[in-house]
Amino acid sequence: MIISYDELKKIRAEHKDEKIVLVKGSFDLFHIGHLNLLKKSKLLGDILVVVVKSDEAVKKKSPNRPIISEVDRSQIIDSIIYTDYCIIANKQTDSEMNLLTDRYEKIIKDLHPDIFIKQPNHSIPENIIKTCEKQSTNIVEIERTEGISTTNIINKIKEPGIRTAIGQDSHKFDSENKNGKRLILAGVEFENELPLLANSDGDVILHAITNAISGITTVNILGDTTKKFLKAGITDSKVYLYEALKHLDGNITHISISIECMKPRISPKINEMRKNLAKLLDMKESSIGITATSGEELTEFGKGNGINVFVCLTVKYNEIIIEK
Repeated sequence: MIISYDELKKIRAEHKDEKIVLVKGSFDLFHIGHLNLLKKSKLLGDILVVVVKSDEAVKKKSPNRPIISEVDRSQIIDSIIYTDYCIIANKQTDSEMNLLTDRYEKIIKDLHPDIFIKQPNHSIPENIIKTCEKQSTNIVEIERTEGISTTNIINKIKEPGIRTAIGQDSHKFDSENKNGKRLILAGVEFENELPLLANSDGDVILHAITNAISGITTVNILGDTTKKFLKAGITDSKVYLYEALKHLDGNITHISISIECMKPRISPKINEMRKNLAKLLDMKESSIGITATSGEELTEFGKGNGINVFVCLTVKYNEIIIEK
């Protein structure tokens, strides 16, 4: 039964001839360690009253906690067979509570438990110790279940996760090349080759990588964002790539790039492109693979009219975000 502060004295009166055990905790992400604590506490008496720490109190100790709200945590505790009564140690408005240095002091004073449970590595404030001594409440320490804690569970959840995404882009050649542009792929210039037709520098490889990153972050860069850059006169595709990377929380661990074109010949420039991409993305060259195919005249790219690029990108996340 979930109770309020006003019911504490009533509970003591109703169970005056029974041994009342009081235990407190956060009980965030309820686990076997919590269950063992409640079971051992119950075995020490007849009535078990469980105090659930408020969201405010938990947050003061751990800014990103609790994961589960105080209302939900109290309902979970109340459903456990060992629990007789459950109370949330939240703020009170009465003057007596405002004068107390610890909200648990009121609970102990009103409930007058026979036993107050102490958990290892949990210190008890001096005012609580004095209150227990004054009321002849025994403080009993219960060992915690080894290796089990909410923090350990959260750290397991935060173990690195992997995400992959595919990016694609293609451009046709600018056969007229009235502006005297150059063909640039992966930030590397290909001499004496027709450039790609684009408002930017037309680096189709960096565009495909940018799109793959957007597939991970869900933040599209090529489109409205690049239009803003173009209006400002920024045509360097590296700028677009860096803008995409701003939204990436993880680390790119591998990139596989597949290029389809009849011309130019890609293989002589592969090592240079890998080296440049490794610098741009702060990666090892060994984690960047580039392959090229002529297309055998089966597509417009295979007929020499443009370049098509597919990118498969792998990202390793150091932690995942738990959404509330």
